[in-house]
Amino acid sequence: MRKAGKWMSILALAAAVAGCESGASTARSTGPTGPRLTLSSSSVSLNGPSPVHAGSTCVYYANVSGGTAPYSYSWSASGGTFSDLGDGVIEATRSTVGILNLSVTVTDANNDTASGFKTVNFTSTAPYCAP
Repeated sequence: MRKAGKWMSILALAAAVAGCESGASTARSTGPTGPRLTLSSSSVSLNGPSPVHAGSTCVYYANVSGGTAPYSYSWSASGGTFSDLGDGVIEATRSTVGILNLSVTVTDANNDTASGFKTVNFTSTAPYCAP
């Protein structure tokens, strides 16, 4: 990374989840000395198990690198429910067989954001999450 004064020129936020669907968004902002921050799909990981047994409650977390701490996390889920445990960690569940779509938007101290996504498959044959 190159720095110009106190402004960072590049930040990568990514969704890199082994064997799972993922995605991210890209944004660019500028500071008084030129480009400050670029958000892309190379450093927020949205991690956790998939597939899992329907009815399981599993832990998922956002792993962020780059940007300027502290970070804030805004989670959403469709097809199931979640509880925000803080510091980029949630518990998510779906009571029946089907798909749970999770997303997280991470905001850094400079108010720059990027999002990560994960699709979790709940089945009747996959293992339960460990307690």
